[in-house]
Amino acid sequence: MEGHGRRQPESGWFRPRSGRVDVLNVVVGFGSAFYRRREPNGTDDGADLGYVAFGSDGVPETKTTIKWEQCRALASFTRSGGIRPSRDEMIAVHVLTHESMHMSGIGSEVASECRAMQRDARMARLLGAGRSDARYLASWYWRTVYPHMTPAYRSDDCGPGQALDEGLPDPPWEVAEEPS
Repeated sequence: MEGHGRRQPESGWFRPRSGRVDVLNVVVGFGSAFYRRREPNGTDDGADLGYVAFGSDGVPETKTTIKWEQCRALASFTRSGGIRPSRDEMIAVHVLTHESMHMSGIGSEVASECRAMQRDARMARLLGAGRSDARYLASWYWRTVYPHMTPAYRSDDCGPGQALDEGLPDPPWEVAEEPS
């Protein structure tokens, strides 16, 4: 499809042709569908900000559901070019990255969370952020949100030099200053 990225099987990421992709293209690049979820009464149901359903065979569906508020925050993030993102925008980028990890076949919340954090800067760049804003987003999430996650999402194995450290560029544990 014109304008859509291509999947890089060895890493689970794809390279966009234009250097920037929109939210839909990010997920379509994984060969998946992206849905906004809003209940008929206008509210969101449940506590999860997003989810991917897995079949009884353990294979993930080829779509994710992301709640309405996170979709709005992602749209705001892309409209602003990711410049000085709000807390909600940074969390929404991470939710998209986390659910993408599930769509790639990772069922474990701990593994998905850690792998997603290591890819948040890349996702932010794909959504239009500059390098310093993207690195700050990843670092902020690691320092501010991750320590308060429930044990179902957090592990001591996730950190610099730990078992879940993939050695990817721009890891969240490298402190990044807030861009000016």
